[in-house]
Amino acid sequence: MRNWSIDSLRIRIPLSQCVVIDSELNTIQHLISSQTGEILESTLNTKRFISNTGITTTISITKELIKWNQFELHVVILVNSKSLKQHYFKGISKSTLKQVFEYVMGLNVVQCSFEAFKQAQCTDIDIKTDINCTETEMKATFNVLNAGSKEYKQMDRGVKSSWTKSNKMIQFNKRQNTDFIRAPFLKIYAKSLELQFNSGEFVLNHLNEIPMDTWRVEYTIKNKKHLNTLNMPNTLGELVECSQEQY
Repeated sequence: MRNWSIDSLRIRIPLSQCVVIDSELNTIQHLISSQTGEILESTLNTKRFISNTGITTTISITKELIKWNQFELHVVILVNSKSLKQHYFKGISKSTLKQVFEYVMGLNVVQCSFEAFKQAQCTDIDIKTDINCTETEMKATFNVLNAGSKEYKQMDRGVKSSWTKSNKMIQFNKRQNTDFIRAPFLKIYAKSLELQFNSGEFVLNHLNEIPMDTWRVEYTIKNKKHLNTLNMPNTLGELVECSQEQY
């Protein structure tokens, strides 16, 4: 059976369950005039973007509506399977979740327990599987998919494809589209090319070689409503427990 796993997702954890380590996060920063020393502007720094050996992680603090007329501060983390380094192709699953957790904690921006990490609420979940086939076979597949696709005037719907030296892909609808019932996002693309042309630093630091003729099939689950529609759970720990049949 083909193996499906999580490629990336956005998780949120109540701030009350976390400790902020990074002194730059969630603090007031001032823009000061070099001539007069006057404070020109003061802003609350709520986001940290960390790029480390080709692995990018975004951690922010946001106010989330938890029920009617009640808000709560949350730590929001954009988690990527590149944090698995040489095990990148395994994706985020039950067996790799602890490694992802240890990587995020090792950034020393925020700290939380593994249990709090597993209880995190999930959105923008990209589910993927990788397949091996020749360019000839995949080009024929793209032709069939293109020929059978309905055209849409709306910019965020319909099929889009590319077949160039650095980018071979076909996708249906836009990843940002929230109309998951009528226009869900699905993409098939040459993973070998994406690594070669867009992820060079990561490859250099964490992979011994770029696997050839590897293609990725990827779809997005947008939010809790979308998860409920698919009969899937909303916490990270439960999500990685889903069966291959559910994916």
